[in-house]
Amino acid sequence: TIGQISVGCAIGWLDMRFNDLGWRDDCPALADWYAGFSARPSMVATEPKE
Repeated sequence: TIGQISVGCAIGWLDMRFNDLGWRDDCPALADWYAGFSARPSMVATEPKE
């Protein structure tokens, strides 16, 4: 859904911009969701390189 895409993109941006936040330790369920979401072919194909 558009909501999942929005959350996934926001988390990806946070990882790129503020990599030292350490949110995965505090939110393991969200980290698991994001790992699966970011591995989708559509997300891999559109991932920014820098």
